[in-house]
Amino acid sequence: MNLVSLRRSLGGLSLRAKAFIAVLVALAMGAALFARAGAARADDISTIRVVTTGACLDTATGYDTLSLDAPVFLAPCNGANTQNWRFIGSPWSGEDISPAVLIQNAATGYCLVAHGGGIRQVSSTNCGDFPEFDQEFTPVFGLQFAFKEGGYLTDDGRGGLMVNTNGENPGPPATWFMPGKEDPVPQDGESTGLSDPLSGGFTPLSPAIIPPAS
Repeated sequence: MNLVSLRRSLGGLSLRAKAFIAVLVALAMGAALFARAGAARADDISTIRVVTTGACLDTATGYDTLSLDAPVFLAPCNGANTQNWRFIGSPWSGEDISPAVLIQNAATGYCLVAHGGGIRQVSSTNCGDFPEFDQEFTPVFGLQFAFKEGGYLTDDGRGGLMVNTNGENPGPPATWFMPGKEDPVPQDGESTGLSDPLSGGFTPLSPAIIPPAS
């Protein structure tokens, strides 16, 4: 039934009946919108793009990580499963609800790890195989990944990833966009002063926390 036919059918109804039908239609439309929003949020897998170039966080396959970590790098977004990532709960958080997560690749099942001293190079390896200060990140601000030992997940300008633990915020090279997810609000009323052209503002992020990979 089209809109014209519907109007003709409703023409003979009382105002009270018309109002009741209008409420039912509004409720049905709202339920449909809510269902679509819920379905989008239920998908916890997303690309992670740096806002400076739009490049996607990517990794290589075929590494057993027993002798060598799998490399992590930035590449043009191409829809490959190696460019899909999810947040998983930290195995070190115990029963506590912690904002810290591990960042796991959908294709390999490996998690980001940052080895080294002041400037740490980022790769990926088995989730939970290294101490928490090598693998835990906390999604903050809009959107940055704060490292357990200080610093942020950052584009190193050479196609790779690094974490500089000197405590300084690198700004846009350390700012990311995850399509389909919302950005976190600044913590404690703070603001990075950054404008993320891809995400369109600061809104709460609720990362999907699932049990750590075995």
